[in-house]
Amino acid sequence: MNEWENKIICGDNLEILKKMPDEFIDLCYIDPPFFTSKTYEVIWNDGAEIRAFEDRWVKMGETGRYTKDLNVYLAFMEPRIKEIYRVLKKTGSFYLHCDWHANAYLRVLCDQIFGYDKFRTEIIWQRSKGHSLAKGFDIVTDTILLYTKSNEYIYNQQYNCNLDLDKRFPYIEKETGRRFNHYTLEKSSNIKNNDKVRIIQGKKVETNLGWVWTQETFDKKIKENPYIIYWTENGRPRYKLYADEYKGKKISNLWDDIPMVSSTSKERMGYPTQKPESLLTRIIKTSSNEGDIVLDAFCGCGTTLAVAKRMNRRFIGIDISPTACRLMAKRIGYNIHEVIGLPMTTDEIANLSGYEFQNVVLQFFSSYNPEAVKFGQIGVDGGVDGWYYDAIIQVKKSKISINHIKELEATMYSKNVKYGFLVGLEISSVVVKEAARVKTCNMPLSIYLFTYDDLIEKKHVDAMIEINKKHNKVM
Repeated sequence: MNEWENKIICGDNLEILKKMPDEFIDLCYIDPPFFTSKTYEVIWNDGAEIRAFEDRWVKMGETGRYTKDLNVYLAFMEPRIKEIYRVLKKTGSFYLHCDWHANAYLRVLCDQIFGYDKFRTEIIWQRSKGHSLAKGFDIVTDTILLYTKSNEYIYNQQYNCNLDLDKRFPYIEKETGRRFNHYTLEKSSNIKNNDKVRIIQGKKVETNLGWVWTQETFDKKIKENPYIIYWTENGRPRYKLYADEYKGKKISNLWDDIPMVSSTSKERMGYPTQKPESLLTRIIKTSSNEGDIVLDAFCGCGTTLAVAKRMNRRFIGIDISPTACRLMAKRIGYNIHEVIGLPMTTDEIANLSGYEFQNVVLQFFSSYNPEAVKFGQIGVDGGVDGWYYDAIIQVKKSKISINHIKELEATMYSKNVKYGFLVGLEISSVVVKEAARVKTCNMPLSIYLFTYDDLIEKKHVDAMIEINKKHNKVM
């Protein structure tokens, strides 16, 4: 199993799950895209990457267009959930994070795969307080479906301890100084014990209701703690519950005590659907123990991995996005070369989407001098994919053409910039001559041309050093 433990894997989660052995995962949490048909622009918190995050599920055929067909979405999810079921231990648990767009359909799908009787609960997470919409109900909750593979599963009860103990335990025991509150020992629900007598601290006490404790329990409790009985002014016995023994309020399926990751939070990574670490902490504590293996097959920015590692669990994180995998590697202190399946060669990089390709290229600049790199915006970049100080960086997922030189030239003139980097898959001698031409114009420009292979061989570093000198900076 060591080949799977504590790994970040970049690739299609279905193909990766198929390679995993049967029944070796203790806990699986997934937070797949919610089928909202949204496209997000993401700028990571360190400013070092930009990414188009598309919540559209599946591209259709050769067109590259995304489908909004719910049946296609369910067909996407079904084999993945089946594989998750297969790799879970008999004692394993599965948490599926979703929202109103598809939670009803996912519930039916999971019932079919896990069995209706293996559904444990529907957790409702209140992620925000509301948005003051003009009309209609604000949607402020997500759903987390919990299934187990069998009836014998790991479950560690969790408690909410964020309570005002002084208010909840207002009395102080004079003999010990301990805070306490007192509760009834007589209830009508215990009417079967009606009129039965109890000997309590040497006193013979009768009740018209019913006793909560048997005589044996009274004797045992008083032997363990002679101060446990509280006598009212009317001479009725009650039992004490102490603040220092109070675990907290038992957590229910309504989680309204965990806020979203705020814009100022230290854990914020800039990921548009990032979940708070406290949410994953509760899930991991509840359904796993130290040393167990936690799987997240839609790992995003790596919150599950960060929490699992901190809580001494082994982990496996899978995501199809190289950008996300590099981010989670940085988050948990891994080198990017430790990420399994991360595209590194020119051919592998060329098969990435445009924004993923752009991110990889820009990493070659930010890895040397991250403070000098700034990134453009999706759709409104005006020909700018990034900046290195005041030099424009433009990335082309193709062979660089003369038109690309002219476009960059026009952008540089419009922004009054003298230096530019143009990176593509191939560079012809004609393009090199065109770049040389703009250097001899009335308003000379310096355009540095590089292929992806050039970046791997660090041929761009000399140009970066040259620009550093103009800014009196050392790289």
